[in-house]
Amino acid sequence: MRSGDHLLDGALHQQVPIGDVSNLMAALGLIHVVGRDQHGETLAGEGLTVLVSTHYMDEAERCHEIAYIAYGDLLVHGTVEQVIAASHLTTYAVSTADGTGLAKFAEELATRPGIDMVAPFGTSLHVSGRDQAALEAAVAPDRNRPGLTWTHSQPTLEDVFIDLMAKSQDNFQ
Repeated sequence: MRSGDHLLDGALHQQVPIGDVSNLMAALGLIHVVGRDQHGETLAGEGLTVLVSTHYMDEAERCHEIAYIAYGDLLVHGTVEQVIAASHLTTYAVSTADGTGLAKFAEELATRPGIDMVAPFGTSLHVSGRDQAALEAAVAPDRNRPGLTWTHSQPTLEDVFIDLMAKSQDNFQ
């Protein structure tokens, strides 16, 4: 048994009063991610709504619906597909053989009109924009640059999250 599993085992076999929802959520947060997935799927399969708060987009991708909230503002809500489509992002992955020079290149790209988001992903960068024609024009000078490999890719939840958070204003400072 993993640490924290005992806190939820009884709840799976009995009705949980609405007042205990916060205790159930706390218990879900205490157990290993694999256990949390299994318990969440079990509860959802029994017709219960499960609220998952996570900054791991691979966890969010398994949810029926997601919402991005920043500084108390609801930024977007819907299925994973709806959230990605609503971003209107066009995305390229650009890489080098070993990632060398990408940090400096990212800084350069981020200043160009038509590029709304540049984010590192391992040994590559995701370069996105909401206006496809403007993005194409912004990256055109570097598309045939030696040592760079450009691949058109579908935007991910991670891309959408990074883009939305970059546009969000911290209204608590």
